[in-house]
Amino acid sequence: SKGSFLEILSQLETMAGGPDTDTQRMKDIYEMMKASGIESTYVLDPSITRGLDYYTGVVYETFLNDLPTIGSVCSGGRYDNLAGLYMKEKVPGVGASIGLDRLIAGLEQLGITENKGSYVDAEIFCQDAGDIVSYQRTAALLRDKGVNVEVFPDQKKMNQQYNVTEAKSIPWGIFISKEEIAAGTLTLKNLKTREMFAGITIEKACDLILS
Repeated sequence: SKGSFLEILSQLETMAGGPDTDTQRMKDIYEMMKASGIESTYVLDPSITRGLDYYTGVVYETFLNDLPTIGSVCSGGRYDNLAGLYMKEKVPGVGASIGLDRLIAGLEQLGITENKGSYVDAEIFCQDAGDIVSYQRTAALLRDKGVNVEVFPDQKKMNQQYNVTEAKSIPWGIFISKEEIAAGTLTLKNLKTREMFAGITIEKACDLILS
């Protein structure tokens, strides 16, 4: 199919007789990508089929724009029942595998194997799962200004989020209350010194993180 992500999704809804939970989930995923500023790097392709039958939701494949003929270098999807084959609990999951040989070969062809990856500068803590799109939007603004940031994916207890973040040696934590979302501000915390900077602008946060 040709068209934008939402146009193709609308066509699928029409073919299926109307919207349902699956198409709504795809809309939610699109809104997350849009908030993160990465929606232009994704296309919706209903023809994708994975070779394994344990997938229960969205599946995805990743390609190098400058080497489309090399094939997918990373692929995966959602699988709600896979862990249940090996344990009693039903544990949903999302995962992906990287074709390392193919990826390295592609990077060598493009001449960019010397570039080193960046460490994460800051973690945006998930205080309310209902605000996750706003968190992603803030993360995109921070990235635009050179800050490497990630959003904690679940609304877990705050001490759990702290423990995971500190185990990854991420130096800064970011909290965004509903009031701060409305005001376009945030609270920044140095996870090593515990110093807090409340109600500051994104620009000020960038200055502190990158200084």
